[in-house]
Amino acid sequence: MGKEADQILTNVQSLREIISAEYCEKCKVRIKDSGRKWCKRCQDRYHRYLTSNQTKEKIILSQVSERYIGANLEHLSREAKVVVIDTDIFLYGGVGTGKTYAMAAMIREGVYQGLDCKKISLDEFCVQIRSCYAPMSKQTEWDYIKPLIDCDILFIDDLGLRTKDESDFAYVTLYILLNKRQEMMLPTVISSNKNLEQIEKSFDSRIASRLKLAKVIKFEGKDRREQSAERK
Repeated sequence: MGKEADQILTNVQSLREIISAEYCEKCKVRIKDSGRKWCKRCQDRYHRYLTSNQTKEKIILSQVSERYIGANLEHLSREAKVVVIDTDIFLYGGVGTGKTYAMAAMIREGVYQGLDCKKISLDEFCVQIRSCYAPMSKQTEWDYIKPLIDCDILFIDDLGLRTKDESDFAYVTLYILLNKRQEMMLPTVISSNKNLEQIEKSFDSRIASRLKLAKVIKFEGKDRREQSAERK
């Protein structure tokens, strides 16, 4: 019996070595691209990292509004200064406390690291998806959703704007995005005026359960937009 156990352990160890040899030498999470040392995602990230700063700034502008184009991590508190995003992040706090600014700063940092970053507002995205129901539309729901599932980091701003329960359409869309991205071990950054308990009431326990895996960062203070208006 001892020899059989030793043989099983040897076989398991050999299998582990074979599997580990197939993993990307960069991220050590995904399988290598055929004939390469890195996976396709890490290769794409490296190529984006090598692009010019001018190209990176154009990418940032495509995801961040002009108001927040200059957002920088250096202006954030130590807790919100997230340089490496390798897990889901949930930002919550009152109106105007800096969540959208922090998100824009994270996008800037991510783009300069070569990451494929995409940002949406869930309500606006749901309206966009509905446009594919028009008779002349050639796009499907999946055409809109798939790029958000596949990107390196997805940013969802202003989650749970409704005061009542969210629509079934919004729920299904959010569930698909969160569930698929967590299965693929891709981080999602979400901002909301609501805490996780309130989000659970707006959506349901399955959404809240997935968000509880995230790093939670609370934003406090007065409405910066209101203060800015008062100074004018």
